[in-house]
Amino acid sequence: MLKCHNSYCVPYHRVCDGYIDCPQGDDEILCGIPECIGGYLCHNSRVCLHPTEVCDGVSHCPERDDEAFCIVLPDICQSLASSIFCKSEKSESIISQLGVAKMVVKFLTIHSLLPYPFVLQFPSLLSLNISHCDINWDISHSFQNLTHLIFLDLSHNMIESFGDMTFSHVFSLHKLILSHNKIKYIPEGLFRDMQYL
Repeated sequence: MLKCHNSYCVPYHRVCDGYIDCPQGDDEILCGIPECIGGYLCHNSRVCLHPTEVCDGVSHCPERDDEAFCIVLPDICQSLASSIFCKSEKSESIISQLGVAKMVVKFLTIHSLLPYPFVLQFPSLLSLNISHCDINWDISHSFQNLTHLIFLDLSHNMIESFGDMTFSHVFSLHKLILSHNKIKYIPEGLFRDMQYL
């Protein structure tokens, strides 16, 4: 829901739909922006959906694309809209079992041992939580294909240092959580390509 300024809330599917629902027009003000940060932008439309409205069994988009790419997940994973939460002793089995989901998943949480090296191939991913995964190796190339990533949680691992280019491809990152690691060295310029951090 979008909170109208000093007023009531409006469902996300009513934001940028061409109709003013908020008393001061808050729901239509930023509609010239081609992105739908943290949500799902309907195809050929300015309608922005909250993640819980995607793959919920109800079409909210004019072309019904919010329900077009819904997938069947392996038993070790649970989903809520375009979010996937997986828990297994071996995360490589999680990643391989997701198959076609890699193309549409926007929110991914993995709490299991990650294989070395790991490179995540999720072109639409906006949020990645890989905290508590016992990561203790060089993750320099792990995020190179996550150019749309907005949120990254690497907390509660055993990371000691970063390569110069670790975050060079995550231009859109707004929040990075590194707490509860054993970080000894951060190279100068590590965050230089992050415009929003």
